[in-house]
Amino acid sequence: MTTTKTTTTTTEMTTTKTTTATTTTEKMTASSSTTSAIRAATTKKTTTNMTTRKTTRKVTTTTATATLTTATCTRSCDSQQTCIQGYCLDIGHLLCALTWSPSIDAYLVVTTPTGKTIYDITSRDSSYFDGALFEGYGLNYKELDTVYWPIDGSLPPSGTYYVCSAIISSSSIISSKNPLTITSHIIRPSGVVLTMTRTFTFPTNKTFVCTKNSSYLIGSFVYP
Repeated sequence: MTTTKTTTTTTEMTTTKTTTATTTTEKMTASSSTTSAIRAATTKKTTTNMTTRKTTRKVTTTTATATLTTATCTRSCDSQQTCIQGYCLDIGHLLCALTWSPSIDAYLVVTTPTGKTIYDITSRDSSYFDGALFEGYGLNYKELDTVYWPIDGSLPPSGTYYVCSAIISSSSIISSKNPLTITSHIIRPSGVVLTMTRTFTFPTNKTFVCTKNSSYLIGSFVYP
């Protein structure tokens, strides 16, 4: 597996917001091999600069191109599955998995581009979740949660997805020296894996709300 890790450290920085009035003359040239086009444009711009301040927080994102493996699973996973923490998981059209350590009562929460929030509730109606299904794994479901779109079902909605964690019970073993580490795994049928990891000290989050501003946001991604 080849892995590229990018880390953005918390910092306050000055950014420039630009308002642009644009006059454009365009010429479209069609490609002979595809239906796409190359756009050539002559543009005249008038800009007004406005200085603002922005704060960014540390987020570690690892992108890997992986060959799906069954090395850690007790049984052989089929070609439409991947192995995470000893479980063969259906990838479907899209798989979102959440793992965490140490083992406490935590849940995966996913908000789709249509604004629907998917988490562990009693409904088994996939239409309620934009076609997705929720599954929990492990002793008392404290090892792994997944949200996936079955291969024989509808495609996931296009757009930005937000991945969060609801933490129902904290543990006395979690501290600044032994924080809670949560990792989301976004897996596509092509085998491309996006992993996003965050750590928390003395966590508690009993709400099943997941937006770009959520304190327990693990990360976001765009589909397709």
